[in-house]
Amino acid sequence: MSLKVRLLDQSFLRDIHAIEASRFTHPWSEQQIAEEMRHPRIIALGAFHGESLLGYLFAYLLPEELQLNNVAVHKEFSRMGIATLLLEYLEQLGKGEGCREILLEVNEKNSGAIALYEKRGFKVTGRRRKYYRDGGDAVLMQKKL
Repeated sequence: MSLKVRLLDQSFLRDIHAIEASRFTHPWSEQQIAEEMRHPRIIALGAFHGESLLGYLFAYLLPEELQLNNVAVHKEFSRMGIATLLLEYLEQLGKGEGCREILLEVNEKNSGAIALYEKRGFKVTGRRRKYYRDGGDAVLMQKKL
C-alpha cells in the first residue's frame, strides 16, 4: 500500500474524530480536536492512502523537544506500519527543527503502544500513578534524537 504523510488542517476534523472515536474509550470531541489543532505549536500529521486518512499524530514543537500527544490509526489498518511511518516522519521533522528529544506519556494498559515506542527507541523515564480515568498509570517515555 502506498502511503503519504502530510500536514493536517481543520478540513480533516471529521476524519480525525472518526478514527479517534473508534480507537479510544474516552475520545476527544471534534471541538477538542479543533482546539488542539489551533494551538500555535501543534504539528498535526496524517497518513494517507490516496485521499483517505488512515492515521494521525499530534505533537507540540517546543524549543529543542517534541511532545507527542496522540497517535491513532484506523482500526482496519492496525499493525500495517502506519504509526511507525508517522513517528519516523515526526522524528525527521524534529531533527530539522533542532529538537533533541521526543517525550510522551502512555497508559500502562496500552501494551501495543508501549511495544511500538520501545521498538522505535523510546525509554521509560518515569510514571504518574493512577493518571488515567481507568486507574492506569501514565508511563513517561523519552527518545533522544
